[in-house]
Amino acid sequence: EKRAQDKVTSILLQDEQSRQNLETSLDLNLNSDDSHCTLEADYIQLKELYKNAEAELTNLRAEMNSNLSNSSLQTEIFECGSSNAEAKDLHSHETQHALAMGFLAEFSKENMQTLRETNENGYCLEEKLRETQSKHEEALKELSSLRAQVQQDLCCREEHMPLPNLQELTQSYEDEIEELKQRLKRVLEDEERASNSLREMEELLEIKDKILAKCMSEEECKELKKSQSLLIENINQEKALLIEKYKEAQEEMKMLQEKLNHQASFHEQENYFQEMVAELNKTVDDLSNQVTAITQKYNETHRELKDLKTKRVEVASEHVNSNYIHKEQHEQLVQVLNVSVDELKERLSEMEIKLKGAEQDNTKIQRDLEVQKQTSVSLSEHTQIIMSLESTIKTYNSKMHQMEQGLEQKEIELNILRGNLATEKAAIQEAMVPKSEYEKLKVSSEAESNRLTSRINDLLKEQEKASGEVAQARKENLLAKSERDAAQTQLGVKEQEIKRLRTRSHDMQQAIDELQKQMKDFLKIEEDKDKKVRVYIQFCYWLLVLDSGFY
Repeated sequence: EKRAQDKVTSILLQDEQSRQNLETSLDLNLNSDDSHCTLEADYIQLKELYKNAEAELTNLRAEMNSNLSNSSLQTEIFECGSSNAEAKDLHSHETQHALAMGFLAEFSKENMQTLRETNENGYCLEEKLRETQSKHEEALKELSSLRAQVQQDLCCREEHMPLPNLQELTQSYEDEIEELKQRLKRVLEDEERASNSLREMEELLEIKDKILAKCMSEEECKELKKSQSLLIENINQEKALLIEKYKEAQEEMKMLQEKLNHQASFHEQENYFQEMVAELNKTVDDLSNQVTAITQKYNETHRELKDLKTKRVEVASEHVNSNYIHKEQHEQLVQVLNVSVDELKERLSEMEIKLKGAEQDNTKIQRDLEVQKQTSVSLSEHTQIIMSLESTIKTYNSKMHQMEQGLEQKEIELNILRGNLATEKAAIQEAMVPKSEYEKLKVSSEAESNRLTSRINDLLKEQEKASGEVAQARKENLLAKSERDAAQTQLGVKEQEIKRLRTRSHDMQQAIDELQKQMKDFLKIEEDKDKKVRVYIQFCYWLLVLDSGFY
């Protein structure tokens, strides 16, 4: 009996330690990513504990049978009072065994229900495993209480009275053991079904993992980051002249950071970022409008050149028969060319002013963007958008620089034409211009006009490319915004799920505490009953002793 008590205490200590380990593991796994694996390990631990409890039950029953066989040598006859008390004890033990077996059946049924529910929803595994763990602990507690009661009854019977009708008791215990074995078989079958359902759940989880694997992996993201970094390096190498401007912008950014640290909250910063994006879009639109205006001006110059060509052709057709051109007509043509050259100069100066203003706006926007980068909270989400916008701005700056170079080349060509016109004026002042020289000048002017038209066509193509790149940048900006919104919604959903799980865990803990209180009350009631039974047995025993002495 002492060995059995020691075993029971060791089992209870092991169960408490395992329960504490499982609770800690469950609490840790609620916030981890590998919760499924840990839940499976916890379920396996519960199965092992259940099997160990069953094995120890069988051992205790064998010890009970051996104790009963040893105590069969001390059989004596009791009167009606002792038989009634023993019948009451047996009835109470039978009711307790029936309650235990009913609880085990309910436990198996509830376990099956929980496993079926896990097939419907994978997120409920943690809660249901907690329920099964709590029920398993309750079953172990009840079994331990039953063991203690049986041992106490055996001790009382061995101390105070011999056991009559041991054969009937042994048969009843054997019948109960057979029933328990059958129920254990049923429980094992239920566990096999539960294991099959868990396997199905594992297959479903593998399918989910495969679906998740089809999404972008970390390696692909790293490759994209590497490609973007290479592009950024190439752009930085090509735009070495902008380093000085960036240094100035960084100094200004430090000043702005000190100011912004005392200004607005997160929502105001987001609104400010949206306004900056809108301003960027406006600047891009303004640049595109400027490019369209430049193209219109180039088209107008092209038309004017065509008009000049037509005028020259008309003048040539009027003086086909003559070998020389009159001086007055030549001066008129020269005046027309001078007027067109002056108009082109004015337009070029206007374009330079507009380009300078656009460059200043771009520098301001870049500074504001860099300030927003460092001050915004969700910096990792907006860096890609900002880099793409900066790249578009840099491409526009490079294209505008190319346009300025083209305009400078055109100014050089105009200066060359002016020099030619001056030489022609000097020749006309000295004498009439011969027709051969006029034809040469005509051919050279036509060649220059053709060259200018080809240059204008190239500029128009570059403008189309720039507009396409602007559209792509806008699309990328919209995609980045949509991804950011989706990520924020996912974070909100996850936070709600975490709150829900925490509330459920709190409710389960409260339910466990209530069950523990109920178990304590039940144990107290059973102890009171046992005390009353012992008192009654002692009273009957002394009555029998007195009766035997009297007779």
